[in-house]
Amino acid sequence: MVRDQLVFKDSAGQEYSIKTLNYFISNIKLSNSAQNIFYSEVGSYHLINAFLNPNNTEIILRNVPRKKFSELELSIGLDSIANSGIDKTGDLDPGTGMYWNWADGYKFFEFEGSYKSGTERKPFLFHVGENVNYRTIKFSFSKLLSRNYDIVKDGQILLDADAGASFESPNKIDLTVVNNVMSTATGAKQIADNYAFGFLKLVGAN
Repeated sequence: MVRDQLVFKDSAGQEYSIKTLNYFISNIKLSNSAQNIFYSEVGSYHLINAFLNPNNTEIILRNVPRKKFSELELSIGLDSIANSGIDKTGDLDPGTGMYWNWADGYKFFEFEGSYKSGTERKPFLFHVGENVNYRTIKFSFSKLLSRNYDIVKDGQILLDADAGASFESPNKIDLTVVNNVMSTATGAKQIADNYAFGFLKLVGAN
C-alpha cells in the first residue's frame, strides 16, 4: 500500500486517502482459563508504524510456554503507568513522535489523511490519547476453527488492521463534520470505541 495514492470509500460513499497510521499495541496476553494457563509479555509496549516503518508490524513474543492457548488479549494505547511513567525507552522514546509535545502522555492512535468534499480534498487528523481512550480487546482462537490453536515458539498469530473501521462501527464518523480530533476532543471517544471494535481482526494462527 502506498500512502496517499490509494483511494478508499466508507459505507456512505465518502472518499478518503491515508497518509499516516501509527498506533500502540500493549499488554499482550495469551490464556486458556479452562486449563489455568496464562502468559503475559514483559515490557509489552509496541509502536506500529503502518507506513513509516511497515517492517515493524511483526511482534515477536519471547519465552512463550509450549501450551495450548485459547485466547489473545491486547490493548490499543498505553496503560496509565506507561502513559505517565518515567521509563521512556524503546518504543516509548518521545523521539518516535507519539509523545505529546504540549501535554503529559502519548498519542495512542495517530491517523491522518484527506477526504473528498465536493470537488476539493481536505485534510483529516485524528490524534487520540489519554487514559480514558485506552482500550483492551480479546480474540478467541476457537472462532477461527472448532478447536484451539497450539501457540509455540515458532507459531504465528495473524491480525489484520482495517483503518477504515475507525470511521464505521459502532460510531459512524462523518469526515465532513468530525475531521480534526486532538487528545480527548469531540470525536475521540467515538474513534477509540471504533478501534476497539473492528480495527484489528484475528485472521489466522498456527
